[in-house]
Amino acid sequence: MINFEIFNKKIGLSLSGGGIKSYAQQPIIEYLYAQKIKFSYFAGTSMGSVIATLLALGLNAEELKTSLIRLEKNFLDRKIITLKITSIARNNHNGFLDGEKLEKLLEEEFSLHGITRIENLKSSLFVVAVDILTSQLVIFTSCKTFKTKNPNVKVITSGKLSQIVRASCSIPVLFPSVDIDDMKLVDGGLLMAMPVSPIIDAGAKKVVSISMLSDQSKTSYDSVMEVGLRSLDMILDASIYIEKGKSNVNINIPLGDITIVEVGKSEIVFEKSKQWLIENSESLNKLLKEKEIL
Repeated sequence: MINFEIFNKKIGLSLSGGGIKSYAQQPIIEYLYAQKIKFSYFAGTSMGSVIATLLALGLNAEELKTSLIRLEKNFLDRKIITLKITSIARNNHNGFLDGEKLEKLLEEEFSLHGITRIENLKSSLFVVAVDILTSQLVIFTSCKTFKTKNPNVKVITSGKLSQIVRASCSIPVLFPSVDIDDMKLVDGGLLMAMPVSPIIDAGAKKVVSISMLSDQSKTSYDSVMEVGLRSLDMILDASIYIEKGKSNVNINIPLGDITIVEVGKSEIVFEKSKQWLIENSESLNKLLKEKEIL
């Protein structure tokens, strides 16, 4: 019997958060696009939401790389992640870094591609944040008919892309929460660091997810920053493990000891991802065929 679903498959791409580590997703996306895989849905959390948004805006893999490099350069040039003791002392927000600078950076980048509001996207995009007041998962989507099967999720179908993505990237304490309506929104990775469920609920027949879970362990953590970053990694990893089992194919790129805040290491991350592809492309191609993605 012919499986007609193969000829009408709607494929979703889910991208996990991970700061600079999420740059490892670009070479994988380039590989997937080269295999002529067409995605009907894009979903992401935190830095994964930045990449998912750029793809929903219609960028190809090479354009995506150019955009990511530009974002990294501007992020460094504007010293968005610079933490000064004097600014901490004067800070009357609930985060140490300047979230408005981040939003402005995102707005400039998205504007280059002609669309600044999520409801104007032609592609299906899902961006995840968390309302810190209610502990509720909030999904922003361009799909006006989207209905989630999770009764504890709030769905919003309009808004500025830069503000929405900033909310998804707002790591608690580091970045201030984002006020939208009566919500205070923070990084979606607290509850769903790799959003597979939303695109399944939207109608995806197959889902490919990309994560950067690390299998490396250390014998000690010697600074407050190391402990904090490791704790954040553990939170992200826990929610990724829950969601990755729902995808048909999960592609995981281990990046060793690179941390989410090491902005400036994009070329290293790109190369590590490319090296992983060289070593695993044959088995990955076989898996994609077995799961009827190709």
